[in-house]
Amino acid sequence: MNNTTSDTILLQLNALLKTKQKLILQNLCFIATPLWLIWIIFDYLFASESFKLIAIIRILGAISNLTIGILVLKKKFNTSVLQFIFFLTFHVSISIMFMIIDIKSYSAYFIGYSMILIIVFMLLIIDLRQFIYYILTTLLFYSMLLIVSKYDTVSIFGNGGFMYLTVLSVMVFIGFLSNKRYVSEARAIVISEYNKKIIEEKNNEITDSINYAYHLQMAILPSNEELQNNIKDGFVFFKPKDVVSGDFYWYIVKNEKIFIAVADCTGHGVPGAIVSVVCNNALNRSVQEHNIISPNLILDKSKEIIVETFERSGKNINDGMDISICCFSLKDNILKWAGANNPLWHIPNGTNNIVSIQADKFPVGKYFTEKKFTEHTININKGDIFYMFSDGFSDQFGGPNRKKFMSKRLKQLLESICHLNMSEQKEELYNALIKWQGNNKQIDDICVIGIKI
Repeated sequence: MNNTTSDTILLQLNALLKTKQKLILQNLCFIATPLWLIWIIFDYLFASESFKLIAIIRILGAISNLTIGILVLKKKFNTSVLQFIFFLTFHVSISIMFMIIDIKSYSAYFIGYSMILIIVFMLLIIDLRQFIYYILTTLLFYSMLLIVSKYDTVSIFGNGGFMYLTVLSVMVFIGFLSNKRYVSEARAIVISEYNKKIIEEKNNEITDSINYAYHLQMAILPSNEELQNNIKDGFVFFKPKDVVSGDFYWYIVKNEKIFIAVADCTGHGVPGAIVSVVCNNALNRSVQEHNIISPNLILDKSKEIIVETFERSGKNINDGMDISICCFSLKDNILKWAGANNPLWHIPNGTNNIVSIQADKFPVGKYFTEKKFTEHTININKGDIFYMFSDGFSDQFGGPNRKKFMSKRLKQLLESICHLNMSEQKEELYNALIKWQGNNKQIDDICVIGIKI
């Protein structure tokens, strides 16, 4: 813990102690004010011969306590000083009373005041400076009593004085120990609150960074307007697990060909999003810089770029992506496709049965054997539907037995809704996912793209 942190905690601790002291002293003053007046009854019973003079002292004591309470409430003076004045006023008042009353009443008064001291010092928080103050006021009280009183020392101590001195000494010491215990507890609270605040600030910084990363990731994804201009009938169902995603969809037009892909990068959240930036960049460079337009060769080149990028770190990083990538040539009514672990589903026009085109069983990234990706060519007709997706939808846990949705169930769902228009299909996918997921957490990023020719 550095000096700045220690100073901050010390300031907060002092503020907490002062607040506690003020509250206790304020309550004591407002409780003591009526008690001064109630004790007039006690005076009437045990010191009737001096009742009038003692009553005046009681009233002055009540006014003094009320004034101190108001000053504490209005924060006019230092709390420690007011606490000392509260105690000093008490001792001066009872010193005068002991000079007035008869020796026969000493025991009753000493017992009564001892009970008050026990209650007061169970509440007060006494630091070392106040501890010394109270010892001085006690000595002042006894000095006044012994010097001015008409009774000798033995009589005073024998009629309750020694008991009162003992109780006072013990309670002041207990108050001092209570202060040490309270300071320790308060310090723990302050440190806990300070750490909580630091964690909250760090969390806010992380959240802000992630939210900014989200905007950056959204900037590299194709806009809805861009997709709608070239893909007249289709949908993109994109649902990240966290704020940012390891899944992404990619789109570009080159040489009158439309390239579109759904990629599932290693991981999700922030790590997945970072990998997605590397993979997205690799796809763009393959097409734009290296002028590659065959899907399988795009994946081969992207793999080379991704592996080269991660190898610069000098560490063994095997991250990459699974992907389904299409190249539509609407002029020739031909679709060329390649995939890494993720298939392409095709529903020919006039049917509601999915034809699955299997992907190569290795990722776009570092792999234990060097393999080339395979290109598939499909003749397309108006009304044909193609689906590309990551594994997030089929891997989602839910249902009555908390099982995965599975590819088979997803295939059946798409076959059952393929007669709907594409925007309605997207809505049905969303509703099916929410119903299946129920109260379970989303376990992975989800991306599904549907395209109708």
